[in-house]
Amino acid sequence: MKHIIALALAATAAAAHATGPFAVQGQSFSSLQDAVSAIGSGAATILIAPGTYRQCAVQSAGAITYRATHPGTVVFDGAVCEGKAALVLRGQEAGVVGISFQNMRVPDGNGAG
Repeated sequence: MKHIIALALAATAAAAHATGPFAVQGQSFSSLQDAVSAIGSGAATILIAPGTYRQCAVQSAGAITYRATHPGTVVFDGAVCEGKAALVLRGQEAGVVGISFQNMRVPDGNGAG
C-alpha cells in the first residue's frame, strides 16, 4: 500500500512539473504570452498559479481576464513589453484580479503593470 501511495505522489509531482503556471480553459502554458496568444480574438480567463514571474505579454485582441488563482500570491517582477508594461492591453477588454506588479522600470520612467 505504501508503494502505491508513493507512486501516486510521484505521478502527481511529475504532472505538476509538466504543466505550466498559466491555464486557459484546462490547457496550461509555460509562457504568459503563449496563453494570451491562444485566446486570440476570443474571450477567456487566464488563471495564474502562485509565484513570481519575470514575463510580460501583449494582448492585441479579445477579452481577457488575468486572474491569480489565490489573490495576492502572484507577482510580476521587472519584465516589460514594448518598453511600456508587464501587460500591454490593446484588446477589446481586459481585467486584472489579485495580481501585484513590482520593479517595472522603463527608459521614460513610466513603467506600469
